[in-house]
This record gives sequence, structure tokens and C-alpha cells, in this order.
Amino acid sequence: MLTTTILALAGFGAGALNAIAGGGTFLTFPALVWVGVPPIIANATATFAALPG
Repeated sequence: MLTTTILALAGFGAGALNAIAGGGTFLTFPALVWVGVPPIIANATATFAALPG
């Protein structure tokens, strides 16, 4: 439950940050690494998620 909450908060924060100034990856990448995703996969995931912005 904590993992889901952390990732959801990071996702919402990144969306808000991308809407204002860009750079939401500064929130999503560390959150993914913190919950245990390997860094290379976390980087690819964060980059793919930021593409629509």
C-alpha cells in the first residue's frame, strides 16, 4: 500500500510539474528507484511516461 501511495503521489506531482514547467522526471525517477525498480528500467519508464508532456 505504501508503494502504491508513493508512486501515485510522485505521478500526480510529476504531472503538475510537467504542466507548469517540465521536469516531472525529477520526481518519478527517484520514486521508482526508491520502491525497488532497477535504475535503467526506472529511467526508461520515467522517460516513456513523460513523452506525452
